[in-house]
Amino acid sequence: MKANLDYAKTASPASTLVAYLKDLTTTVVSPTTLRISATLPVTDLPYDFATGAGFIVNPKALAHPTTLNNTPDGSGPYTLNGSGTTTGQQYTFTRRSGYWNKAAFPYDSLAVRVYNSQQALDSAVRSGQVQVAQGTPQTNNADRSAGLKVVPGPQVTTVGIWLNDRAGATVKALADPRVRQALNYAIDRKTITTAAFGADGTATSLIVGPGSDGYPANAAASYPYDPAKAKSLLAAAGYPHGFTLPMLSTQSGDLLAQAVAGYLRAVGVS
Repeated sequence: MKANLDYAKTASPASTLVAYLKDLTTTVVSPTTLRISATLPVTDLPYDFATGAGFIVNPKALAHPTTLNNTPDGSGPYTLNGSGTTTGQQYTFTRRSGYWNKAAFPYDSLAVRVYNSQQALDSAVRSGQVQVAQGTPQTNNADRSAGLKVVPGPQVTTVGIWLNDRAGATVKALADPRVRQALNYAIDRKTITTAAFGADGTATSLIVGPGSDGYPANAAASYPYDPAKAKSLLAAAGYPHGFTLPMLSTQSGDLLAQAVAGYLRAVGVS
């Protein structure tokens, strides 16, 4: 495991896991024990290790990492079947012989198909071409009406705008907590949640949702929609006419980003 963590921190180009691992140091205590130390508290480390940062790759493969581009060599329950795989279209996986928890993965093989739009994916599920797919709140009701079984995920997924520049390195205004508070008061979470997610969403001001650790009962009421208070806080912070806030979005999050942008423009933030 040490080889994997060290490689992820030093790989070139930089691994997407660097943000999770950069503050960690590892020391081998014994063949079965690894001591992990951190320069700062890392409260979500168990979650990070279970969802990417802790995934293990064959140490021999790490010596020649470019081979992993076409021939993955991990420790998971399945391995990639090249003969059933077409890049960008379908990826076929077969069961790994000797996997430690075989009972948890009952399928001998899996085929993962790639669709360029949610509509195409949804049509494939309804026509029986695909047995399981990740749906969206926008299509859940129609899928239920079509006779499909919609199953809530095992964990809460939070969708929102992440203000990572709290030091104001890129956007100076964000360094002032009053500005960040103003952005929260400027957004009508309940209206957006109802419009975008219907009964499948819960308005919250936190990065965790109902059922997650650290979710207080009053979370939904922490920042009620109050544009007047948002303008007051912006003025107190020295931005009575607002400021410009660049935002990076993804295709799946564009509708949410547009909705949030509309509320922010109403208080002067563009």
